[in-house]
Amino acid sequence: MPPPVTPIAMHEIDKLAVQVSRTDQAPGWLGSWAVDVLAGLHPGTHLAVMTGQYLDRLLDGTKTIESRFTRYRVAPFQRVASGDVIFFKQAAGPITAAGLAGTVQHLDLGIVPLRQLADQYGAAIAPADPSFWADRAAARYATLVTMLDVVKTEPVLVQKRDRRGWVVLNHAPTADQRLF
Repeated sequence: MPPPVTPIAMHEIDKLAVQVSRTDQAPGWLGSWAVDVLAGLHPGTHLAVMTGQYLDRLLDGTKTIESRFTRYRVAPFQRVASGDVIFFKQAAGPITAAGLAGTVQHLDLGIVPLRQLADQYGAAIAPADPSFWADRAAARYATLVTMLDVVKTEPVLVQKRDRRGWVVLNHAPTADQRLF
């Protein structure tokens, strides 16, 4: 009988990198991410919690934009950038996929109407429910992440007990966050 698998804590990004680096079929961008983490660098890394069919749609290419709509300026708004790696997990499940962020848009819905987003990006966002847009009517901010690549990974258990749908695991400090 194999030993029980211990979930990693969300701050233990190095343990996630070790697991990724052991995978032979990881694409180059994911292998480079793991090397950077293990070298002590801080590449942008995120955890996105998915519900319903959205993760399957990302993996099969039906959905090419990961979108998040919020009332307040919370992650991923202005925290995710092109080139960042996003790990995906179903709610109450392990991490089972990773993706590479392409173009990222952080939008104020007071300036760009939700209807315009629905018309322009609706097919790429691939809503699973007819009420998708109506359910987001109260949102004030939107983050749209065009996914360049999304791949399945070996399942990785992670200790996550809060209700956040997006967690910034690691990021490169911006100029105003650097002390030296």
